[in-house]
Amino acid sequence: INAVISDNRYELWSERVPTIFMTHQLKILTQGILASAQTAIQKILYSFIVKHNEVWVPDFPGEPNLSGELSHVKKLPLKMVLYIGPLSRFENLGALPPSEEKPDVLCIMSGPEPQRSILEGIFVEQAAKTNYKTLILSGRPGENSIVKRGNVEIRSHCGDEEMAALIRAAHLVISRSGYTTIMDLAALGKKAVFIPTPGQPEQEYLARKLKKQGLFYTVSQTDFNLEKAFQEVDHYSGLDVKNDYTVLDQRLDALI
Repeated sequence: INAVISDNRYELWSERVPTIFMTHQLKILTQGILASAQTAIQKILYSFIVKHNEVWVPDFPGEPNLSGELSHVKKLPLKMVLYIGPLSRFENLGALPPSEEKPDVLCIMSGPEPQRSILEGIFVEQAAKTNYKTLILSGRPGENSIVKRGNVEIRSHCGDEEMAALIRAAHLVISRSGYTTIMDLAALGKKAVFIPTPGQPEQEYLARKLKKQGLFYTVSQTDFNLEKAFQEVDHYSGLDVKNDYTVLDQRLDALI
């Protein structure tokens, strides 16, 4: 092994070869009983990060940016903290032909149980009361199933090219506010409605930030209303940003 690129794995480093730590969370948000321990947790995490040679942050250094205070912090763990721009699996799929499917609503599921299934149930119940052609991607790549219930179709998963085409074709996209999802939507320049996973401070913060900036409508899981989402989504601009990969290419060249 000649180098290590550690994707948010704090203990994956080496003294023998160059080691890069990649993260969008230089600041860890806590809540509840852990809120009072946030400073101590931050120090512990930085004690791992400083063992690496560089930190790569998948975001832009200034405005606009996607991660806000999660990665734009006053005190950096290393001198070599490089903002390499957002990374998306959809970055090079923008020229694909449009999808023949044109769902009114595309619901993209992700995250841990039981919240994944709870949200899927909310989608099915509310969509069934409308005439909206609704497609739910359950995000279960280990399965291969398609279930149709009237105007609602539940599909276990789909490939990257198909998903990118569906996102672009759908009138309304609804998803969690995980950072990977945000980067994917920004790469496609697509508006969306975010429903942060309950109990995940990072998602809740990102959703609040993007809503406050007028970029994405966000609503809690308990307050979600499909009809209202249709009305609200067009009041937000969405975010269309492209990464030219200049910084990442430079750092990879230096690493090699």
